[in-house]
Amino acid sequence: MGQDQVLDPLLNTARSGRLHGCYVFEGPEGVGKREAAQIVARAAACEAEDAAARPCESCPTCRHFKKGTHPDLIEVGPDEGKRTLTIGVATARELIRQTRLHRYAARHRTFIIDPADRLRPEAANALLKTLEEPPDGTGFILVTHRASSLLPTVLSRSQRVRFRLLTEELLVQSLQDQGVEKAERIARL
Repeated sequence: MGQDQVLDPLLNTARSGRLHGCYVFEGPEGVGKREAAQIVARAAACEAEDAAARPCESCPTCRHFKKGTHPDLIEVGPDEGKRTLTIGVATARELIRQTRLHRYAARHRTFIIDPADRLRPEAANALLKTLEEPPDGTGFILVTHRASSLLPTVLSRSQRVRFRLLTEELLVQSLQDQGVEKAERIARL
């Protein structure tokens, strides 16, 4: 919601099959960066014949991407079971290995790393070459609310997409649509 200026050009690029190899979706928490990454991934992978209709939300690829069950949508977060919530070099190496495999069925495979600011420096360094030159039909979206914490070498290989806070008017309208009392006061807070 409220991110059309950012999302529309990305969707057009995804529909035309001209996505950059790596994007950094940055901005405040809670503005929809991860959801936007998933929508862009669906648009790039969608099977619809009419490019303008992508993502169609009804083809098998879109349905499986939306459920998170498609093998060509890989979402990565901090390593589970570790004391510190980071993304380590073993995870980075596994991602690199997966990029070398053929896509399962989608027109485009997307790796979403969220939160990307949890990448350990050695993991980020291991990914550099792959981020710069991913295999055809493969792309990365790094989601973060602290782009300054990413290595400069990662940022230099990525296109940065900045998401903004919602305007107060849009937030008030959304809260009112949901039946929230005192929407104006809550939006100001």
